[in-house]
Amino acid sequence: MSPRREPRLGAATALSLALIVYGNAKSAWLGDAPAGRPAGVGLGLGLSGLLALWAWRMGLQREELGLDPRRVSAGIRVGLATAGALMLLGLSSTRLLGARRLVDLAPPSLLELSAGQLWRRIVVFLPWDTALPEEVAFRGVLLAVLRRSLGTTPAVLLAAVPFGVWHLTLARLESPGLSAWLLLGKLGGAAAGGVLLSVLRLRSGSLLASVVAHETLDAALMLGPWLLARREGQSLPPATI
Repeated sequence: MSPRREPRLGAATALSLALIVYGNAKSAWLGDAPAGRPAGVGLGLGLSGLLALWAWRMGLQREELGLDPRRVSAGIRVGLATAGALMLLGLSSTRLLGARRLVDLAPPSLLELSAGQLWRRIVVFLPWDTALPEEVAFRGVLLAVLRRSLGTTPAVLLAAVPFGVWHLTLARLESPGLSAWLLLGKLGGAAAGGVLLSVLRLRSGSLLASVVAHETLDAALMLGPWLLARREGQSLPPATI
């Protein structure tokens, strides 16, 4: 067996490009599937396993990856606390922007889900096809490699860039009529979310913090507009933006 190698900046660059290509290719293959698909779970678990093997070959330690078992409880606490704060912020935005505006910004296919489909998406599919693999990839392996090469602050900022671009094809599939500016806004929002998730991961010392926050926030972003649309008796696609 060949010896494990020390990760360098070139490895981080290659990993970033590979994740961008993979994430967009996966979205193009699965299509706009808000209800979730078993294939997405398989891809997510497969990606997580491959990245774990790559991290081991690169000599990354479990503490660097946020996998220290001593930090599990801290990770769960930080993740849940942050998710609660973000949900309160979301309620405030509902009052500020209005329910109709938030429904208009939601993907049409999400609003058409039945209650059962939405529940399965959040509970069964979302943890394994989105929250876990994306956190392993960006706040686990990529962040660790970048920190070794560049230090913490540049690593947090740079890891957010491929995370934003990872969502390009998905954003275009979810909202085909989205203007270029709104598309950039969505990708920028994803990148900003990546910065926040990296901070949670580093402050707590556990990848669980970002996994829990990611899962809870995505669930709220799905459930909130869906409930608002049902309250207003609307399940049709929103008006063109």
